[in-house]
Amino acid sequence: MKRQIGAVAGVVSMAAAGAITLAAPSAAAPPWAMPDVRGMNLQQATDTIKGVTDEKDLTVNSINLTGAPQKQINLTNWIVCSQSPRAGGSIGAKTSIVVGVRRPNSSCS
Repeated sequence: MKRQIGAVAGVVSMAAAGAITLAAPSAAAPPWAMPDVRGMNLQQATDTIKGVTDEKDLTVNSINLTGAPQKQINLTNWIVCSQSPRAGGSIGAKTSIVVGVRRPNSSCS
């Protein structure tokens, strides 16, 4: 009976040690450099940003700069005029990425 209790205690100790190892905090993802996406269509800009960040789940928010607030559905019909963060700036998983866009037949200013 004592031998069984000792064996069970050993297995439990090993399992607890394994759980502690699994619970160790993972290294934070390194920041990436924001690419210059001005002049690209919104689809290209989004793909470029996600390509730099290894396809992490980042959200690229877009704002219509030339008219009423409008949701951009067909991303190829919008041209990027401005961006935040600026090109070369640091971006990470929690960075708010915003691009100002216009229609192809209008100007950025």
